[in-house]
Amino acid sequence: MEDVMKEVNGLVGLFKEGQGDDKKLQHGRSNLFMNLSKAAVLMDARIFHDSHAVKENPQKCCTILAQLIYLQSQDSGKSLNETEATEVFFGSTKLFVSQDASLRRMVYLFLKEIHKSCDPNNVIIVTSCLTKDMTCD
Repeated sequence: MEDVMKEVNGLVGLFKEGQGDDKKLQHGRSNLFMNLSKAAVLMDARIFHDSHAVKENPQKCCTILAQLIYLQSQDSGKSLNETEATEVFFGSTKLFVSQDASLRRMVYLFLKEIHKSCDPNNVIIVTSCLTKDMTCD
């Protein structure tokens, strides 16, 4: 579990390094999410409500979650407001229908990052689902 958290924190760090006007990250990689449209990503996130699509294409869901995390890490007007964050937060909980390990890791990372922008009264609803998922064999 510690390895996963180190990997997750490394990804968050890479997203935050990409902030600003530079087209390259510190490590010389291109910032793939630089020209990302918040509206387009929110539209793509509607796939979370289609359990068949989630099971068939977990990689697409991972990409959308990565884009949402990137948008949330930005200081500009691209970050999600409380309503958008709450809507996507609950949509992302539907991704637990997938048994794909990579997708489940991205969901945990996303929930960790997005909960700060959601109404705290709504966040408590997900706690039992996460507890059950983490304690199951």
